Amino acid sequence: MKTLVDYNLTGLSCAGFSDSEFDSFEFCVFLQPSDDKAASIASWQRMWQTARLDLAGSAAEAARQLEAQAICELEQELDRLRSQVTMLAQERQVILNSTLWRATAPLRLAARAIPGPVRRWLHERL
Repeated sequence: MKTLVDYNLTGLSCAGFSDSEFDSFEFCVFLQPSDDKAASIASWQRMWQTARLDLAGSAAEAARQLEAQAICELEQELDRLRSQVTMLAQERQVILNSTLWRATAPLRLAARAIPGPVRRWLHERL
């Protein structure tokens, strides 16, 4: 109705609204002729804000269920990624504690001392 008023297809405003009861799709809207387009749009906006959109079987309820399912799937993915991060952190710690890693520390330090352009030149040649 708000869109109809906005496009000047009706001059009716919402004078009152009785929402649906649980498990029911019946509602009551009281219409009133109005020449004030802004007030009429505002009346429909107020009705929309107070209407229950999550009635059983409604499109809004189905959308809410899909959203809840998507959130559940995202939480599962987040748990999986957290597990993977923990596993990778443990693997990293094993590498850092290894004898080979400690033995090659001076070589890594020396490699970092070589300027970037020289390192790239050496990498291309080797």
